[in-house]
Amino acid sequence: MRQVLRLAPADARVRRTVQRLAADLEELAGHQGEQAVALTAAFTGARVPPPPAATRPRLSAQRRRQVVKRRRWRRPADQAYSEAGRARLLSLRRRHPSVEEAWSWLDGRRDVGQVWERLQFGAPVTGRAVADYLDLLVAEDFACRVAHV
Repeated sequence: MRQVLRLAPADARVRRTVQRLAADLEELAGHQGEQAVALTAAFTGARVPPPPAATRPRLSAQRRRQVVKRRRWRRPADQAYSEAGRARLLSLRRRHPSVEEAWSWLDGRRDVGQVWERLQFGAPVTGRAVADYLDLLVAEDFACRVAHV
């Protein structure tokens, strides 16, 4: 939906309208997802786990809105990192074992906050860890920052 902003990049009214519509659509998708889970649970008799109780990432708005795009299809092997990069990766991995799951969500459209949201259903990761992992990928040239639309 946000791609339409490319047609009028300097029009503030169009930007506000698209942002409002995108937020409405995201809210609708969340409600529909909840209903699908409830319906599936009713059919299967399964217990529905509560949603994660994580709080929003405590990052500056600028850092939270950073968008990163992968430069390769597969997540880089440990040996592909520089020595310093590998040390940073191992440190992140020790504190947040699932931080590398962020790789799957780096499509050049999702910002750090959106990637963080998708990681909360596994082993939760802090927003700072996600941002640090993305910074590492950019520093090692496995990903690049893109302008947020």
